[in-house]
Amino acid sequence: MILRADSISFGYGRESVLRDIQIALKPGITAIIGPNAAGKSTLLRCLSGLLKPQGQVWLDNRDIRSLPSSVLASAVAYLPQDFSPRAVLTVFETVLLGRLHRLGLRLTPENTGAVESLLEELHLTDIASRYINELSGGQAQMVALAQTLAREPQILMLDEPTSNLDLRRQFEVGSLIRELTDARGLSTAIALHDLSLAARFADTVYVLQDGRVHCSGEPTAVLTEQMIATVYGVESRVSVGGLGRPLVTILGPCEADHS
Repeated sequence: MILRADSISFGYGRESVLRDIQIALKPGITAIIGPNAAGKSTLLRCLSGLLKPQGQVWLDNRDIRSLPSSVLASAVAYLPQDFSPRAVLTVFETVLLGRLHRLGLRLTPENTGAVESLLEELHLTDIASRYINELSGGQAQMVALAQTLAREPQILMLDEPTSNLDLRRQFEVGSLIRELTDARGLSTAIALHDLSLAARFADTVYVLQDGRVHCSGEPTAVLTEQMIATVYGVESRVSVGGLGRPLVTILGPCEADHS
């Protein structure tokens, strides 16, 4: 399934946030990177139908504005940065809520079995009976991902899924998203600050700057020293690692204007 945006723009009041964005999400991982306030989170919310931009967003050549909300919610799942459920629920119950559109009037073995399988796949079985407000930040983030996947979407949108995680956990979550995307044939979009994670796991990278697409393409073509200097204002060294992917080392602020 492909989700495509044609010339979308969006603003909050008089503040323009996105300007004439063209983007296509295909099966695989698309990383959306850029400095703070570049418009990454707003773009994901526009693509998922939570915000109504100017321009058009297409899901397999159908304007998402013409789709019933139930159809859109089944196909496209969005995970925000902030996952803080207010209800006092266990991990199992929290993930089960992700299948709300499939529950009907009663709980079926199909739904409970699907949740049990998902918890096992994400290595959450041991904490299934714990309450969500008892978990660490990293555990809660994994539960949020499980709840999102419980909807069985074809388009997955993740806003900073590795924020507040230590380095090892960031790599584990990135690897898991890569595995799930490939195994399920998902079109996954991830908003990221970390250039190393984008370099390691993405198939395609879009760079946002001041609400516009500065450049896009494969990581080796996009993650260059010149782009990093221009967009982020820092000096870097970019080499190619053993996996054929860029290795980015940040050296410090630019001493001269590279724009």
